[in-house]
Amino acid sequence: MSKICFDVLVLHAAAPTLEATFNRACQKLVQMQKANSASCVMQTDVDIPAERIAGLKDTYRSQHEEEAPIDSGIYRYEITVIGLKGSVNGLAMALAGFLVPKVELPADRLALIQEAKYEQNATYPWAVEVFK
Repeated sequence: MSKICFDVLVLHAAAPTLEATFNRACQKLVQMQKANSASCVMQTDVDIPAERIAGLKDTYRSQHEEEAPIDSGIYRYEITVIGLKGSVNGLAMALAGFLVPKVELPADRLALIQEAKYEQNATYPWAVEVFK
């Protein structure tokens, strides 16, 4: 069994939608026979270290040039996967794709060398821990 824990600074109204998005990804993982089981649980009463909370708020401030919205909070999304066929770290990075905007990348591989040109701010600042 593996766990992937995302701590995310997200609007309160969007928090359940993000949980549902992670759960749809978990269901797809099982349907594609990439794992025996997978699920996501959103946690609000977990003890998140003060340094992590400060870091997420600092990230929001630096990327958006304003304070985090008053109607936002830090939520933990704990994804439990049993029988994963593949890399837990790879899965964590794939799931992190839900936390950043989609970017249209050029087909020209040489253009991709300038990767900073295509980077975008996170929709929701996040931190992740993987437990195998």
